Amino acid sequence: MHLMYTLDQPTNKRIYTLKKVAHGQVTKSAHPARFSPDDKWSRQRVTLKKRHGLLLMQQLAEKEKLAALAVLAAKKHLAYWKEKVVNNFLPENKITNHKVFRPESS
Repeated sequence: MHLMYTLDQPTNKRIYTLKKVAHGQVTKSAHPARFSPDDKWSRQRVTLKKRHGLLLMQQLAEKEKLAALAVLAAKKHLAYWKEKVVNNFLPENKITNHKVFRPESS
């Protein structure tokens, strides 16, 4: 039996076990892969991983890019609704509670 793990969904922490399947998930080995300095095919493996975007640095860069796009999309969505609601539905000098209401410009 080898030490295995699964990832806890809310916290992304490892849960270690000796089972092959735990909590309805297939477990992964907790041991690193064997390393040999005489590995003839390491260059080809790295080339394939680069080509298909599987290197750790590529995955982290992709996550950062997606996070930046999500923030940008949220800002655009907010600006769109601010423009539609404030500018189109509320005239410049609408009277509300006997006071002149002027939307704040940002």
